Amino acid sequence: MLTSCSPIFGKSPSEERQGMYSDSPQFKDGKFHNKSETKIVSSWGKMFGIIWDTAFNNNQTVPLKTFLVSEFSRSSWDSIPKNQLAVAWLGHSSILIKISGKTILTDPVFSERVSPYTFIGPKHFAYEKRMSVGDMPEIDAVIISHDHYDHLDYDLIKEINSKVKHFYVPLGVESHLEYWGINKEKISVADWWDEFNFASNVKLAFVPSQHFSGRGL
Repeated sequence: MLTSCSPIFGKSPSEERQGMYSDSPQFKDGKFHNKSETKIVSSWGKMFGIIWDTAFNNNQTVPLKTFLVSEFSRSSWDSIPKNQLAVAWLGHSSILIKISGKTILTDPVFSERVSPYTFIGPKHFAYEKRMSVGDMPEIDAVIISHDHYDHLDYDLIKEINSKVKHFYVPLGVESHLEYWGINKEKISVADWWDEFNFASNVKLAFVPSQHFSGRGL
């Protein structure tokens, strides 16, 4: 299969691992289900129409000017007092958070394109300044919401692994990380409403959302 040609596609959970998901109310018939069923595409014709519009009809969804942004300062970030909350938005769902002296990074994506390929797929918007991995502080926790390409960046995960103390992911996403060489001891897996005592006064909670997942073509 084409999706076996590159590690970027990740890896689906094994049958043995899927058996471990059987206690989840969300897992049945070999897959996870939303609480409310949603028909994403009603016909092949409509699907191709959506793909065509996305690829060729921007409809002013792409900014005409470069975004002016503040340059990230690693030294300023590291000097933030423990009792102060700080947030840096890095684009889309990638957010750096400082809370109780801990640094959290959500859905990290830095790649040029949101795609398994370098030559096709939506490109990131133009920013005046972009953060590099070298600018990034030590990260206490990476939280990943789901495995779409615009929320889970293979290249970046591999690159920042040495800076990250722990990963918190939903059921199923751990298979990708382990396949990419992330030590399973660094990964905590959660179902909806699972909670983790992250710091002395900080609790991480995984709450429901209505969406879908997958890393296919």
